[in-house]
Amino acid sequence: MSKVQVSISVDDAHINQLPKIVKDLESLGMKVDQTLPSIGVISGLVSSEQLSRLSEIEGIQQVEPEHSYQLAPPNFDIQ
Repeated sequence: MSKVQVSISVDDAHINQLPKIVKDLESLGMKVDQTLPSIGVISGLVSSEQLSRLSEIEGIQQVEPEHSYQLAPPNFDIQ
C-alpha cells in the first residue's frame, strides 16, 4: 500500500470546522502533518487507496497530491 503526500484546501464556509474535518480525514487513515487554520489548508500522508475518498468529506474544496522533483547535482554531466 503506497502513501501519497497531499495538500487539502477547505472552503471558506467550513474553515471554522477545521478540527472536525481533521478528525474526518484521520478516520479515513490520513496522518495529518500540518494544519494551517488561517488559510484553511491541511497537509499529510494518506494511502493511495483512500485518496479519492478525501474529497467526499464535507467542506473539502480541493485535494492535491504533492509532487517532488529531484535536480541533478551542479557537477553532474548532462546526458
